[in-house]
Amino acid sequence: MRLFISLKHLKRFVYISCLLFLISKTCVAQQNLFNVVTTDITDSAKLFFQEQLNVNAQTSSNATFTWGLGHGFELGFNVFGVNYDNHAHNFLKNDTDHTSPLGPILLINAQKAFELNKHFKIGIGTQSGINLTQYAKYIRPVTFSYATLVYHPFHTLKLVGGAYYGDKYFLGTGNQLGGMAGFEWAVIEHHFHLQADWLYGTNSSSVWVPGAVIYFTQNISISLGWQFPNPNSPNQQAFVFEFTFRKS
Repeated sequence: MRLFISLKHLKRFVYISCLLFLISKTCVAQQNLFNVVTTDITDSAKLFFQEQLNVNAQTSSNATFTWGLGHGFELGFNVFGVNYDNHAHNFLKNDTDHTSPLGPILLINAQKAFELNKHFKIGIGTQSGINLTQYAKYIRPVTFSYATLVYHPFHTLKLVGGAYYGDKYFLGTGNQLGGMAGFEWAVIEHHFHLQADWLYGTNSSSVWVPGAVIYFTQNISISLGWQFPNPNSPNQQAFVFEFTFRKS
């Protein structure tokens, strides 16, 4: 069942998001390529913000706030799955159709990175929480966890590979366990980067996205990409826009 989100609640969410963004004076790293985690950990006592919009028949908003705790560890929260129907001009909520991801969802994110040497790094993390609904009986636990291996053959190239697990409330129908991979290449370092990532499977996260990162300043960049669905997945092509604010 899809329910409309009131304009009052939307305005409240936008206001809180903007307030948190404005106070995030120092942030580091790009947490995701597009969908694959880079295992770049937010520095201690710094706040990280990233907003991603996927646009086709619907516009889907995914916002991430993360706080660096030091020693290669970070903690924060995500508001994912805020969906707007571009044809019906309504905000949507899914709290009963378990063949599709539930949304909106509020997640706690946590990640730990282990530096092996100057070329290799391992990361483990999770994004776990609940869906947002006015009906207590429809609340479900939502989780997505992952492990990644990051390889820097040289400082301008990053290769990422790993595995993920998600429950049906996060991924919808299809596989719950899968692999993922991606890369980022600094063509003109801190000005223009190429990147792409891919999640294996047939679930609602199973897509590959090639694109680019454009740096306007040392603190602000945008990523532009195009989403392609995996075969036999329920996904559609989409334009992907990502905004990241960080301190260099």
